[in-house]
Amino acid sequence: MNGDGGVYDYEERDQISLCGTLETIFEFIIFCTKELGIKDKYPSHSNKEGYKNSTLYQVHYYGKDCTKVLTLLYKDSTTYLDRKYQKYLNIIQDEKVK
Repeated sequence: MNGDGGVYDYEERDQISLCGTLETIFEFIIFCTKELGIKDKYPSHSNKEGYKNSTLYQVHYYGKDCTKVLTLLYKDSTTYLDRKYQKYLNIIQDEKVK
């Protein structure tokens, strides 16, 4: 498994998450740290239903860090899932309103 991610435009605070192998999660954290300067992120065991006690790990980015990661991933991208891209656009629009 390479990874599975989610984009959430919650009213309280936006979130992007990634679930995958420990190597995948570490590489994503390193990528975000290098490209965006986001520090102090560590993988945790996945708590997704059906994945407890597995070898899957996860990382979450919230608020402004979430917006930075999403912009890095989606801003100039031509390949994406429409539903996740739409959530990215909603998050960006909400940031402009705040």
